[in-house]
Amino acid sequence: MLQAWSSLMVSPSPNGSDVFIQLAPIYVVNGIFEVALKLNHIYTFTSLTQGRKGSFGPIPNITGFFGKLPNPAAGYVDNFDRYNLSREAAYFSDMAGSWEIVEAADANHGKVK
Repeated sequence: MLQAWSSLMVSPSPNGSDVFIQLAPIYVVNGIFEVALKLNHIYTFTSLTQGRKGSFGPIPNITGFFGKLPNPAAGYVDNFDRYNLSREAAYFSDMAGSWEIVEAADANHGKVK
């Protein structure tokens, strides 16, 4: 089971009420999990259960990321097929190889992250 956290990155509330919000646990079945990601959010997934929201200073204005995408209205979309195997995909933070590009076990899916 994974713990999930979400932060709104466009016009977040001044008091941080929409930053690092704990979501419902995500169940992993046979090493696979599925999530629906919202536009303009950053997500944290962890197997650690003792996490909690901390405190922080003022949130800076957000610029750039979604405006630089080919179709900003669609958000970030990637099927990972453009990457070489064993490489890191754009906009992912690799933690000791946990997000490595590999060939999917199911031939219908090509490469997966």
